[in-house]
Amino acid sequence: MREETQKWHLDVLATHKASLYNTLLHEHNVCVDNMKEIVLDEPCLSGANIHTGYYAKKDRKKYFIDEKTYNQLPVRITRKEKMVYRDDVVFRVWNIKPFRITPEHTIPFKEMIDGFMDFKHSEPDTWTLMKIVAMVSYYSKLFICVSSMPSFGKSAVFKALHALTEKCPVFNPRSVPGVLNQITNTGNMVFDDVKGAKKEVKVIMEQFSLLLGDNSVEYINGAMKSNQTKDRYDTVYQSITYLYNEVQCYANPEKDYFDVMFQNNPAIDDRFLKFKFKGTLLEEFDKSFDIKKVAEENKMEYIGVVKELEYLREHRTKNEYALRWKPLADPYDLKTREIQLYKEILWGVDLYSESQEMFSRLQKVLNDGLLDYKEMVAPLTGQEKRITEVEVVE
Repeated sequence: MREETQKWHLDVLATHKASLYNTLLHEHNVCVDNMKEIVLDEPCLSGANIHTGYYAKKDRKKYFIDEKTYNQLPVRITRKEKMVYRDDVVFRVWNIKPFRITPEHTIPFKEMIDGFMDFKHSEPDTWTLMKIVAMVSYYSKLFICVSSMPSFGKSAVFKALHALTEKCPVFNPRSVPGVLNQITNTGNMVFDDVKGAKKEVKVIMEQFSLLLGDNSVEYINGAMKSNQTKDRYDTVYQSITYLYNEVQCYANPEKDYFDVMFQNNPAIDDRFLKFKFKGTLLEEFDKSFDIKKVAEENKMEYIGVVKELEYLREHRTKNEYALRWKPLADPYDLKTREIQLYKEILWGVDLYSESQEMFSRLQKVLNDGLLDYKEMVAPLTGQEKRITEVEVVE
């Protein structure tokens, strides 16, 4: 593997993530939104003790934190102690250290995109656009679907972003709590090929996607009563991404492809921008280098990317940015919600571009991805393709 790309090897990023985030609790790790009172059997003390606080879950471990700790989240755990509660192992958090990566303009956007996972790809412009879309989905609110051949590398982009931020989980949902517990408040929930999900899981995905697609800032959990889920979830900056392969990769696409798998497929289609991206990842990967050393050497670069993304979130919220380059015509008659999502991505493309030619070239890749998707699923949905010529808007 080329030395300059070793820092983006997923094993290196996993090492960095473990070092930076394993002892960190975020607000989204709290799995109940009302205070609990529990009695813990504490061998170190005489008799049972009553405690009030909140449950949190992370990496299959259950924590119990008091109200003061809850109000300071995110925090780093500096001391915890194993307790027993109803035959369940619970780690009571004793000492914490407040943690926050502050927004800071540390690196030009183009330099950040070019340096992020700078792998060889058969379609370099499409790969660049995929990275831009992933970054926009983190600092803005975006609802997208990305279809490609398995060799494109789409999942890897979001897995790398999750390793940097711990706010972009890439997962295949298996249960209703398994969906809701991945809500990160900010960042992006990335569903990785959901065709095999159970009926009740598809129902909650559809309900959740429709609600957020309407730009709701809060999700009220009406799905089920469970001690593993909250009643309400803050979703003001929550993005959703669905990843899956092209139609030809599925044995029965007319029954289980994304565009036909929900009860109200037209409503989902109305709220999500859907892309078909072409190309193959050509980078050669190996582990013949010191993974831990590379992770440590690049720690500050990784943190710099997160600082920049947080800065971009603040910058975008103020809505002070105007496009520098003239956009091309829309690839077809975008619906109202689609227009807003399209503009969010176009803002990222404009931020990246150094010339009108570069901007137009990348926007054409964006438009082609939308048109190619429409063409691919037309036999499944029965919808006609809506194509217009690509031209510069005066």
